[in-house]
Amino acid sequence: MNGAFYSLPYDLLNDFEPISPLIRPPVFLYARRTMPAKNLNELIDWLRANPDKASAGIAVTSLQLLAILFQKETRSRFALVPYRSGPPPSRT
Repeated sequence: MNGAFYSLPYDLLNDFEPISPLIRPPVFLYARRTMPAKNLNELIDWLRANPDKASAGIAVTSLQLLAILFQKETRSRFALVPYRSGPPPSRT
């Protein structure tokens, strides 16, 4: 995100090379039971045929970026809705 906010002395796209993934967190995709799509391919087809008629609850920024990438790769459009993922921090 630094490259979006700051002028950096290096090129984010060309000056770095991936070495190894550090983690691979599990990512799950859930849909309501009444959704007409029954698998991922059907979901993508439905999203393309019904732009802006679906929404996704997003709890953290990394999942928001993943949802945006999903939209780009599948050429689909749906609303991204911020969702509070956990309880508020305790005040001690």
